[in-house]
Amino acid sequence: MADDGQIWLILPVKQANEAIAIASHYDLSLAERINIHSDENKPTFRQIICLKRGEALLKESDFNIYQSLKEHTQEYKLLLKDFFLAY
Repeated sequence: MADDGQIWLILPVKQANEAIAIASHYDLSLAERINIHSDENKPTFRQIICLKRGEALLKESDFNIYQSLKEHTQEYKLLLKDFFLAY
């Protein structure tokens, strides 16, 4: 990885935490974490993490897939609009 490079991973929560711990042994820091939830009332089931060299100021956010039963959030629709004709 280049000195100013980044690596982005999508992992289950346990594996994301393991990857962050391992990365610290290689001078990689967690720069960004996006917690993925089915909806706002459900726990995180995946994380998108960004690792980069050196120290980083962590940016953390949440992303919900569903707004209500069988209704996707606007953010989800916007993210996937290029991949699904329904959006």
